[in-house]
Amino acid sequence: MESNYIKRIEFAAVPEGDGAGGTEIIMAFRERYYEKYDTFKIENSGQQCQVVSRPVRKGDSYWEVTVRLIDNNYDTVLDLSACQPGDKTRWISNFMPELHEEGYTKWQSNVEKHRGYISTHRNDISYSALYAAQEDVFVKIAEGKDQGSMTETIYRMDKTQKTLLDNFLTARNQALLFSKGNVNPETGKPTIVDPDTNRPIYMSDGIIPQVEAFASKYAYNKLTIGVLKTMMMALNEKAKKPTGNHLTY
Repeated sequence: MESNYIKRIEFAAVPEGDGAGGTEIIMAFRERYYEKYDTFKIENSGQQCQVVSRPVRKGDSYWEVTVRLIDNNYDTVLDLSACQPGDKTRWISNFMPELHEEGYTKWQSNVEKHRGYISTHRNDISYSALYAAQEDVFVKIAEGKDQGSMTETIYRMDKTQKTLLDNFLTARNQALLFSKGNVNPETGKPTIVDPDTNRPIYMSDGIIPQVEAFASKYAYNKLTIGVLKTMMMALNEKAKKPTGNHLTY
């Protein structure tokens, strides 16, 4: 599966400077990824920066860039606690002055492997020879209304291809959204087979069952300790291990 995956770039060292008063900050990263005029976000603090110079290689897996904090005033100061070695940043965009002659390309695509199963759907239809002869015409029926005036009512006969397509798309879309999977994750075999041919019937999870496997909803009027405990219990039930989980609120 090819996806639009944006890399997370890690700090290689604590930045030099805090950007107070619009001053420049020197940041070090473990690879050359950010170029001049790129903007990126610091994951732990949410602050954004713009690169103001080309990266400089200082050593293996060590690149320095000079940046400025992005804000609408000069009061912002860099949160150094979110810029420790190993903390991550994420590319956002780039902003160039008019008539600029320098640009760069980010290779965002990433190939991922997923264990999924193809579901098959089929729709058939039967129709008579008379229907086949009249399916592309309108049937008109005149009725007497309003003191004898003739008002025409028109009935349209859908083509069989349209009826089949509508039924197939409905079956497919409903499955993609609501369907619950029947494949055993350990064996890779479905739990249901055709009783006549003994052929397996694969059903893949739809979007909602996939989300519900890791997410829950809980409504409350006032945030209390009891509500937090209930949320933590719900999160632990979804987690792969009972302890050692990091929960974000």
